[in-house]
Amino acid sequence: MIGTPSHRLAVLGLGVMLAYCPAIFSAPSMPRWWLIAIGVPLLGAFHLARGDWRILGLACAGLAYASFHVIVWPQDGLLPFYMLCLIVLTAVAASAAEKGDMVLSAIGWGVAVSSVICLADELGWALFTKGGSPYPGGLFYNSEIMAEIAAPLFIWALVSKRWWLAFFLVSPLVLCHSRISIIAVGIGIAYAMTRGRWRVLSCMVVPAVIGIALVLLWPEKLSSLGHRVTMWIAAIWSITPLGNGLGWWASAHPFPFEEFVHSDALQFLVELGIGGLFFLAIPVIIFIRGIADTAKGACFAGLCFEALVSFPLHVPATAFLFAVVTGLICRDRALVRVEKLDGGIDRGPYLRWSTTYR
Repeated sequence: MIGTPSHRLAVLGLGVMLAYCPAIFSAPSMPRWWLIAIGVPLLGAFHLARGDWRILGLACAGLAYASFHVIVWPQDGLLPFYMLCLIVLTAVAASAAEKGDMVLSAIGWGVAVSSVICLADELGWALFTKGGSPYPGGLFYNSEIMAEIAAPLFIWALVSKRWWLAFFLVSPLVLCHSRISIIAVGIGIAYAMTRGRWRVLSCMVVPAVIGIALVLLWPEKLSSLGHRVTMWIAAIWSITPLGNGLGWWASAHPFPFEEFVHSDALQFLVELGIGGLFFLAIPVIIFIRGIADTAKGACFAGLCFEALVSFPLHVPATAFLFAVVTGLICRDRALVRVEKLDGGIDRGPYLRWSTTYR
């Protein structure tokens, strides 16, 4: 195959961020899912030995449990199960990427194209439809999705001192009026600036302070917040020990704003029951084991917050980013030990293996 696993994943990531097909007879998100479905199997880099076996085991156990729901409810759960498999497969492929920063840079510059389009929309040069939203969405059709994909990438670019990329990614955070993305940035910066128990405390206090400030600045947003909280309460009451079936929520709530729980964490519990705990345990283990790269850790913290209060794993662009970041930080500790000692320089898995064990 042409190029290294990192180059192929970077090209795919750039393509996923740009894969917008206006006026198609399908959901606007489908071209990106199609590209992921075609591109990920062609990456040709699935080295299971390079991942943390605890995390890989949890993911496989979650998929095995989810497959039970597909058998019981094949009509509702088959497509969500396939998309979930693509997310896990992308994470496994990312764990083999020798140059993770290059992959994230390619994804970030792909989103930066939408940032330029957002600025053009604000200047009156409307290039693409806003999808019914009063705020620009670039190539992502929806301003909320645009902001939520830009926020974790902005965190990573800022902490890793990629100033030009951070400059282009900050505009969606200003223009799209997404409270979730602003709080995610606050959590990421708090994560990067603190250590130990202070890191946990700051990641709890910072979003609370920012959230209160945003409510005071935008009191008109309280109605949408109330709607979201109502769905969360309904979701909690819908949780059963064995789950209601993968894809159940969308079938039971087939309305535009209610097709997702607006909390991927809650939706895992609603649809998979105890099986959802396999997936929810993954970020817990990741934070407990520690993340060598502070910039990726801050990005991952922002993504985890979005998964708590939104639905990034149901949107192809954010799901792809989540999978890539998870794969990059879930490589075996022996593989990243030298990278950490060398100041975060990514030297490639083969060199790290030989340096660590020689």
